[in-house]
Amino acid sequence: MSDREKIISRLSKMKALADGGVGGERENAARLLEEVAAKYGIELDDIVPDEETLHPIDIPRGWKLDRVNQLLALMRLEKYGSTKVLDHCCIVYHHKLRKGRFHVASRSVKCTDTQFVELMSKFTVLSRDFDRQRKALFRAFIDANDLLLPYAPELAPQTDEERDLCEEARRLALGIQKSALAKQLPPPMLEGTP
Repeated sequence: MSDREKIISRLSKMKALADGGVGGERENAARLLEEVAAKYGIELDDIVPDEETLHPIDIPRGWKLDRVNQLLALMRLEKYGSTKVLDHCCIVYHHKLRKGRFHVASRSVKCTDTQFVELMSKFTVLSRDFDRQRKALFRAFIDANDLLLPYAPELAPQTDEERDLCEEARRLALGIQKSALAKQLPPPMLEGTP
């Protein structure tokens, strides 16, 4: 790849950001695009957008893959004005025949390089935040149902992250309804009938 092709490739990514960015990000990318194009004597018409290619992803079935699908739908909505454009920004399933049945062997995302970077960065941030909030919710459930042992100083939060988690758990616990625990079994269980 020549230097000019590398510059045009970089400019195409800037153009995608200038076209699809948000607020100041869009304005800065447009300004930088014009400056760099003028510096190297490249016309804006020579810059073509990234081509959509397949990007392999290693995300198992479940809530994480569902989040990727939701992010892709949001990207389709933002770019095309509809989530029904299913041949762009989508997951492609590659099947393999095993024991007479087709199984998903791998998955890829069909999108531009710029969209893929955006997708994976959003997915990473959301996954980390989900894990943090899941821990806080678990702690909140324990707090709301008085399942903690009496206070022990050695179990007190030591780091800022642990203290933040405990504070968030306390706020969440205010909205959790305490589980009703009966001291005796309900009548059907005592009689041995289901």
